[in-house]
Amino acid sequence: MVYLEGWRIRRYGTGVVLGSAVLSLLSSVLIVWLYVDRNLLARLSGLSQSMLAIAGGNLQSPLPATGRDEIGRMAEALRLFRDTAVEVEEKNLREVAEARQRLVDAIESISEGFALYDTRDRLVLCNSRYREILYPGIADAVVPGAQFETIVRKAVEQGLVEDAKGQEEEWLAARLAAHCNPKQTLVQHRSHDRWVQVNERRITGGGTVAVYTDISTLKRHETELEIARDAAMAATQAKSKFLASMSHELRTPLNAILGITEMLQEDASEAGQGELIEPLQRVARAGKHLLKLINEVLDLSKIEAGRLELHVEEFDIASVVQDAVMTAQPLAQKNRNCIIIRCPDEIGSMRADQLRVRQILLNLLG
Repeated sequence: MVYLEGWRIRRYGTGVVLGSAVLSLLSSVLIVWLYVDRNLLARLSGLSQSMLAIAGGNLQSPLPATGRDEIGRMAEALRLFRDTAVEVEEKNLREVAEARQRLVDAIESISEGFALYDTRDRLVLCNSRYREILYPGIADAVVPGAQFETIVRKAVEQGLVEDAKGQEEEWLAARLAAHCNPKQTLVQHRSHDRWVQVNERRITGGGTVAVYTDISTLKRHETELEIARDAAMAATQAKSKFLASMSHELRTPLNAILGITEMLQEDASEAGQGELIEPLQRVARAGKHLLKLINEVLDLSKIEAGRLELHVEEFDIASVVQDAVMTAQPLAQKNRNCIIIRCPDEIGSMRADQLRVRQILLNLLG
């Protein structure tokens, strides 16, 4: 009985020990599961997910709670990093917005129309001058995102393009082709007698930038100049006809005067009236000079055409001066003037067009 009782006690003690060991093991597992897995691992997992979200650009991602342990301090450092990133991002956004506004203000202040289209020909940006010059009355259709073809087609339908009237589709096709492959400056005749110069250029990365200049005033000046030019050409033609007619009308009586003068010289010589010969010679010289001028009166038209020919020759200067003075002497005496010549005899000769030089002297004396 004693033996049996001892065996039972030992068996009971062993059970107690084993039970205690099992309970201890379960307690350890429970502690690890509750603290390590649910606390440490969960917090680390949450911290890792937050870091990945922030690195991906999601600055609004929730952060794990801070604390006094290492994980808590890591969460606090991550929070500071996120706040700094948010501040930097907000600052960058403000600077970008300010830069964009400055660009918009600068574009709005220029006197030309400005427009920027993207690679799909959608309007990105334009100023009010662009709408005013090209699309008066349909400004509501010229908004960011609108297609270039849609805007231009509506302008044609509204009759805002004079060049397109009567050939709308042909004009639209040519305009779209020029817009897609801009190579040269275009000039458009718009409504209300307005002329617009279009300069389009492709930009790096695609898209089109265009500047539109109102040249209506310049066009009107060109029209006025064309009218003045035509009037001047008509006046020149009338002048040429007049000069040709007058040269013929003057040449005929002048030839008669020269002929009569020669006859009078012969008669005076035969009659021994020497005092009449010299005045008659002056009349003959003046008449011949006038005849040469009349014969070349159409040189004005030659000068205008750049075809005036000079007859260059060598002649004595003193004789030309003396001849010019003698021709002008009767006019001077009539006006009670006196012509005094100061021309050295040894002045020599010159090479020029004698008729033109003589005419210059007569003009000066006259």
